[in-house]
Amino acid sequence: MNESPRKPREVQQVSPVVGERYEVLRPLGAGSQGWTFLARDHQRGEEVALKELDLSQADDWKAVELFEREGRVLSHLNHRGIPRYVDAFHHSDEEGKERFFLVQEYVEGDDLAELMEQGKNWSEAEVKDVIRQVLEILVYLQDRSPPVIHRDIKPSNLILRRDGTVVLIDFGAVQSVIPDSGGGSTIIGTTGYMSVEQLMGRAVPATDLYALGATAIHLLSRRHPNELPVENMRLSFRSFVNISDGFSSYLEQLVEPDVQKRFSTAREALEALRALDRPADPPAITRSHSTGAEPPPVIEIRRIDRFMMGIGGKLALVAGVGLFLVALAFPITNCGRISGKVMGYNEIVEAPLYECDIVAEELGENIRIPVIGFQNGQTSSGSSTGSAAWRYPVAGDDRRATYRFTARLSNGHWRLTSARLVVDGRQIDLMDC
Repeated sequence: MNESPRKPREVQQVSPVVGERYEVLRPLGAGSQGWTFLARDHQRGEEVALKELDLSQADDWKAVELFEREGRVLSHLNHRGIPRYVDAFHHSDEEGKERFFLVQEYVEGDDLAELMEQGKNWSEAEVKDVIRQVLEILVYLQDRSPPVIHRDIKPSNLILRRDGTVVLIDFGAVQSVIPDSGGGSTIIGTTGYMSVEQLMGRAVPATDLYALGATAIHLLSRRHPNELPVENMRLSFRSFVNISDGFSSYLEQLVEPDVQKRFSTAREALEALRALDRPADPPAITRSHSTGAEPPPVIEIRRIDRFMMGIGGKLALVAGVGLFLVALAFPITNCGRISGKVMGYNEIVEAPLYECDIVAEELGENIRIPVIGFQNGQTSSGSSTGSAAWRYPVAGDDRRATYRFTARLSNGHWRLTSARLVVDGRQIDLMDC
């Protein structure tokens, strides 16, 4: 399991130029089995993170296997929340010792552990945003074939860029259990953030969700998970945080010790997180029994005038029922588009349909929303605040799908808060387009 970082060695102990390409500038940090340096890539003309494995600290060649596996995994990943892979190589130094290096995009910013050490206090909204961004990264990793499990999510492995973007680093534990020749296993992770199944060598996609939940609780409580009380194998954190009951319940499900009761995937956890901030349906209007008001009379068919039983009456009844059904159908088929036009949010909420390349890839060209089509949801607004949540049918030249969105009105301006395309039962997040 991961140990506390060691102080990195001095820069002058590292060759000024490594691999005839990377000029070492300064140390960035140290782990249990290596160092990371800021370097300049003379071939690309950019600063990079140069990670070296220290064989003198490695117990055996398993460390080398993990190091090389990290490079292979990163070389196939492409997500804004994951450092871009640049290079991986090894060579012999002047003393004949093998040295292994991994080169990645340099992510400028502070990791969340450093921010806590600097005294930062995290609000519920800020932690929700961190969780959302990490879940979006995990959705990308879990959608790969086979799924990628990070297995070491913790504050020090999450970097906050200056623009507020969260980046997940250190994929050295992407293989959490490595069988050895004796039939045992080596468990990789960090205590306090590891779930029961990870400790038993059975990591699954939901394992990363436990670590993310423990990380969020650490940020909110400013207490390491190891310092929190445990009741029935569950972290007891509510008395150490100041957050809403709904968010507390959400975090409890993230760190549920029974993996069968935890969120099973990052996509499921992300949807549940977004549901926390969706406007609740307005309460049904009911008549209070205390008013003494009588319920409306029931009109029985035998009391209808005899005229209504005639031919003319039947035609009038059919026509009336038809108009009534049209009146009912109108709000659920077209009210969403009308609301959008009246409230002025059509262009905002429908922009992802026409600007996201993935929509055209899934549905074909000529994306359109039918003028008349089954749509449902609600829009509510006051003078300067409000919300909208609707579901539209959409169609392209190749396929049809459903578009779901939520939007918020604040200070007179609408802002899209979620946008998803549902194609053949698959949900595609369009917010990152």
